[in-house]
Amino acid sequence: MNIIVAPISWYISIFLVLAYTEKWYDRALMESYEPGAGTLAIAEPKGFEAVRYFSLGVNASTRLFGIIQPDVLGINALRHQLIPSVSYSLSPDFAAPRFGYYGEYVDSLGVTRRYDRFQRSIYGGAPAGERQSINFSLGNVFEAKMAPSDTSGKEQKVQLLNLTAGVGYNFAADSLKFSEVGLDFRTSIADLLSIGGSSRFNLYAYEPFPDQPARGRRVDKFLLSEEGRLWDLTAFSFSIGTRISGERQETKAGPIVTEQDSINRARRSGFVGLYDDVEADFSLPWNLDLTWNFAQQEPAPGTIFRSSTLAARLGFNLTDYWKITASANYDILRQEVSAPLITVYRDLHCWELDFSWVPVGQYRNFRIEIRLKAPQLRDLKLTQQESSRGIY
Repeated sequence: MNIIVAPISWYISIFLVLAYTEKWYDRALMESYEPGAGTLAIAEPKGFEAVRYFSLGVNASTRLFGIIQPDVLGINALRHQLIPSVSYSLSPDFAAPRFGYYGEYVDSLGVTRRYDRFQRSIYGGAPAGERQSINFSLGNVFEAKMAPSDTSGKEQKVQLLNLTAGVGYNFAADSLKFSEVGLDFRTSIADLLSIGGSSRFNLYAYEPFPDQPARGRRVDKFLLSEEGRLWDLTAFSFSIGTRISGERQETKAGPIVTEQDSINRARRSGFVGLYDDVEADFSLPWNLDLTWNFAQQEPAPGTIFRSSTLAARLGFNLTDYWKITASANYDILRQEVSAPLITVYRDLHCWELDFSWVPVGQYRNFRIEIRLKAPQLRDLKLTQQESSRGIY
C-alpha cells in the first residue's frame, strides 16, 4: 500500500470581494408618537429616495491532497482533498443616523424607538448592525478511483463523501461573538441514491428567565466551562433522494444550459422540493424524482420542532417542444398532501414560455412568462401572475 501526502500547489488563492446594493423607492415610512392622542402616527410621503449599502471582504484558501493506493477490491486509489478556507468581511452599521435609512421617535414611556424607513418596501431597506466577522471552513472531499469495468481501459472516479465544517466570529458583536458551528455533508450510492444533510451546533449556555422558566435565551457563557459539554445541537436535516428516467437523447429544444447550470443540476440530482425552480431538460424523455426530507430544530433545550415530508416530481416531453412537470409533497407528520404544482414549458426558438400553476389550496396561484432564451438576455421578459391571497 502506497501513501502519498502532497500539496496541490505551493500557492494560496486570495480573493477580494466588494458587494454593493442600491435600491430606489418612491416613498418612505415616517413614524411619530402623538402624546395628546396617545397613538403612533404613520405616514408615507412620496418622493424618490435611494438605499445604498455595501460590504468588503477577503477570502484565502488552499488545497491539500492525501492519496492511498490500496489496489484491493478493484480500488486503484483513495484520495482525500482537504480545503481550508478563511474569510474576513466588514460592513458598517447602516442604521446609524448619518445614513438616514432609519428613523427614531420617543414613545409614551420615554423610550427611544428605532424603525426602518423602508421596512414596507418590496425589497426592504439596509441591514442594521455593524459587522466585522472572520469565518473559517474546512472542506473534505473523499474520492476513489476504480479499476476499468469495460474494455475502454478508463478508470472510474467516484466521489464518496463531501464534508464541510465551518464557524464564524463577529468582532463587532457585544456578546455571543461565535456563530453556530455548521456541518454539511453530501454523498451518493452509485447513481441510485443521493444523500445529504446538515447540522448546527451552539457553543453558548442557555439560561431560562427567572420569572418565565419556559422561556430563556443564550448567554455569553460557553457550555464547555458551564456544563462540561462542547455544544448543543440546535438544528439537523437529512435528505435522501433518487431519480429514474428514460435514456438520454439528442435534442435542440429547451433552455440554453451553461456549464455552471450542468454542475448545479448534477449537485442536486435526486433532491426535489415542492417549489424548486428546475429548468426543463428535453434530453430526458421522462424522469421521476423521489425525495424524503427530515428536519429538526431545537432552538431551546426541550423545545423541538420536526418536519418529515415525501416529495415527488414527474416530468415528461409531450412533444419535441413541450415539457410538462407535476410535483407534490406529502407531510408524513400531519398526514396531508401539499398543494400540487404543475409547470408547462414551450420552446419558441429564440424565446421560451414558462407556465406554473398551483390549482388548489390557500397558496393557489398561476404565473405565465415569455422571455428570451439567451442567459444574458433573460431579463427581457413579459410576465403575468395572479394569487388567491394577492401575494406574488
